[in-house]
Amino acid sequence: VFASGNIINLEMWEKIGRFDEKLFIDEVDFDFCLRAVLNGYVITRFNSVYLNHTLGTMKKTLFQKCSYHNDFRLYYIIRNKFIEYKRYNKILRLQYNYKKEIFQYFKDYCIFDLKAPKHFIVFARAYLDYRKFIKTDETYRKLNGDSLTGK
Repeated sequence: VFASGNIINLEMWEKIGRFDEKLFIDEVDFDFCLRAVLNGYVITRFNSVYLNHTLGTMKKTLFQKCSYHNDFRLYYIIRNKFIEYKRYNKILRLQYNYKKEIFQYFKDYCIFDLKAPKHFIVFARAYLDYRKFIKTDETYRKLNGDSLTGK
C-alpha cells in the first residue's frame, strides 16, 4: 500500500495498528513510522524516489519568509505536533525536537506574521484540543505506561 509518501507492508500495518486517523492532515505518517520502529521494524529510505510535496506557499512576513498555511491546516499541524511530542518525547528526545518545531511555528505565525492575533487564537485552540485529546489517547498510554486513571 502506498500512503502519505510511504510504501507499507500490509502485514506490519495490521500487526502494529493502522494509521491513527485522528492525526489526519499532519503527522499521521510519522506516527505510523515511529510505531513501526518501536515494534522492531526498519524503515527503508529510497533516495532515488522523489515525491514533490509542498506545505503551503512561501510569503514574506515582518522579518523573514515562512511557509503559509490556512488556519484550518495550521490548527491540525499544531495540534498533532503537540500530540506527537507528548507521545514520543521520552523516546525521541535526542533524535527529534518537536518542541523546537512547535516553537518555530509559533514564532512564524504568532509573532512575525501580520495576522498574528488570529493565528494566536488558532494556536491556543489547537493546544486546548490537544490537552483534551491526550487524556484519552491509548497510544500515549501504551508508550508511557500510564493508565486512563493516571496511576
